[in-house]
Amino acid sequence: MRKLLEEYNTGKITWDEAYLIANNNAATASEVGNTEEVEYWTHLMNELGVELADQFMKTLGYKQNKSGAFFKPGDN
Repeated sequence: MRKLLEEYNTGKITWDEAYLIANNNAATASEVGNTEEVEYWTHLMNELGVELADQFMKTLGYKQNKSGAFFKPGDN
C-alpha cells in the first residue's frame, strides 16, 4: 500500500493531497468490506491529523520539550 506519510514528509505531496487520498481509499475499502485496508487508511488519516495539529501549535508560537509536550515560551 502507498506510504502517504512518507511522501508527505519528503515533500512529494502536500498535506491535503495525502489526507484526500487516504480518505478516498478508506471510503473505497469500506464499500467493498475490506476492514484491514480501512484500518490502514484511517490510521494514516489520524497520523496526518496529528502532524497538522503539531504544525498549528508551532505556528502559534509553542515549542516542544524533550518529551514532546508543548509549552508557550515565557509562560510559567
